[in-house]
Amino acid sequence: MILVADGPYSICRNPLYFGSFLLAVATALFLQSLLCLMAVVIVTLIYMLTTVPVEEEFLRSRHGEDYEAYCRHVPRYWPSVQRFETPANLTIDIHRLRLECARASRWVWLPLLGVLLPYLRAQAWWPILFEVF
Repeated sequence: MILVADGPYSICRNPLYFGSFLLAVATALFLQSLLCLMAVVIVTLIYMLTTVPVEEEFLRSRHGEDYEAYCRHVPRYWPSVQRFETPANLTIDIHRLRLECARASRWVWLPLLGVLLPYLRAQAWWPILFEVF
């Protein structure tokens, strides 16, 4: 296992967690749901306090001083964009890129959901639980 410290990992040690948090907050705001927003914050805090330290301890045991040095220079959650580093040249595995594009194409339906959701929220049967105002 190698320690990746470039690309998104050069600006934040947990870019996927940060992005997932922003996506969840955006969803709660889109739904205009205070309950959803509170749930996102609570789940995020629990995850930050329980899972992330365990993952970091595993990486510390696996990579030793290299990981310690990485931790000293890269923030855990909040990105520091000015620290962005990436190699001048990248090697791309076309087969894996194709697989990743196939996986990503599963999310094409999200804009349709964005159009459909306001229509559904206007229906009388839509649960009041999701309304804030």
